[in-house]
Amino acid sequence: AADGWLFAYRQRSEGAAQQEIWRTTMLGVCGKLWDSVIAKLWERLRELGVSGIAMVPAAGLQFLPIHAAARGSKGQLRYFIDEVTVSYAPSAYVLAVSRRRGRARAMNGPALIAGVGQYESLPPLSNVKGELEMVGAALGSTVLLDEEASRERVLREMAGAPVVQDRKSTRLNSSH
Repeated sequence: AADGWLFAYRQRSEGAAQQEIWRTTMLGVCGKLWDSVIAKLWERLRELGVSGIAMVPAAGLQFLPIHAAARGSKGQLRYFIDEVTVSYAPSAYVLAVSRRRGRARAMNGPALIAGVGQYESLPPLSNVKGELEMVGAALGSTVLLDEEASRERVLREMAGAPVVQDRKSTRLNSSH
């Protein structure tokens, strides 16, 4: 499923036919994700009364839109993210540290919003700029994009930011 999804993603901007292939592929992948991964998890989350989940995808799963796993319900398409709040973290360690530090201090000050949408060996991620600018506008924060989001600058700016948004996850900052 991931290979077809990535191929369709790369080809999606090459015309209307490719966009339709992308849409059809996405619907298929999202349905397979529900059937093979999310259905049992969703049932268990409902049993436990859980309304949010943090995911730490690895081994290629980080390339799949797990939050968009879909199922039909009463003639409508329902996505996993319609049922629960889904957040992502790059590792269990980062998730644990972020949660611990978040409980320890109140948030104040501007968030750090950073992301990369242009890669040397991959097609551009066309939605990154718009998504980060939307988050930045909502939080009243400046966005560091692509070259501006250098390792050095992000580390320097993190020191004063209570929230860090890096396109893959949002987490509370430890040093604020």
